Amino acid sequence: MALSDWVNVKAGYARKATYSVTGTVGGQTLLDALNDSGLTKYLELMGEQRVARAATRAINKGLVTLRSISTKQISRILAVQQAKIRATFSIKKARFERLEGSLMAAGEKAIPLYAFSPSPKTPEAKRPKVGVSVRIRKDRGRSKIPGSFIAKVGAGSVGVFERVRSDRSYPIRKLYGPAPLAYLLRDEPVPGGGILIVDAIDEEFDGVFEKYLTHELEYEYEHMPRNATSSKWRG
Repeated sequence: MALSDWVNVKAGYARKATYSVTGTVGGQTLLDALNDSGLTKYLELMGEQRVARAATRAINKGLVTLRSISTKQISRILAVQQAKIRATFSIKKARFERLEGSLMAAGEKAIPLYAFSPSPKTPEAKRPKVGVSVRIRKDRGRSKIPGSFIAKVGAGSVGVFERVRSDRSYPIRKLYGPAPLAYLLRDEPVPGGGILIVDAIDEEFDGVFEKYLTHELEYEYEHMPRNATSSKWRG
């Protein structure tokens, strides 16, 4: 299964990946996946309940892998730790009762600008007249953010801030870097790779779900009671 079969873009806020036995995503259902992978024999061998149980585990493993692949590919663009990118994704696991899982990506305010190697780095440093410089992308140099400065507000963490008004009074607001989601929602090429980021993810993810589904179906079958009659596992 390709990434396009999992992904459903939700208007500029989140990228949601789903796989469902009740509805269709990318024109596929679980039965389609079984047919395409030549795994329909397991419905006869084990019945729907055990197949659904195996599919639940396969979906959840697939979502974790999709998150890892997306994180790695986006890190080829953004000059930030992979852990920061991974943290912008969240997984809603599939359940036996509802064979649908989701991979969500946060939109705005996903990664604080402070994560992008700011200079200066501490609140005690002399405040630069031209603002803090950061490095956003690996294929580009550093950029200066006019009027920005490093500060620690209350008991919170250190961050890059700017003043809301043009004078030197409060309030101030925390600044954030680009959300990894943005690189999934637009046709962004991988630096020096000649391939779009979504295509790079798609290429690496292709076939992953089928691999997990095959493994989990085989595991479920191997651990099914050998003295069970097939009628017990139907429906």
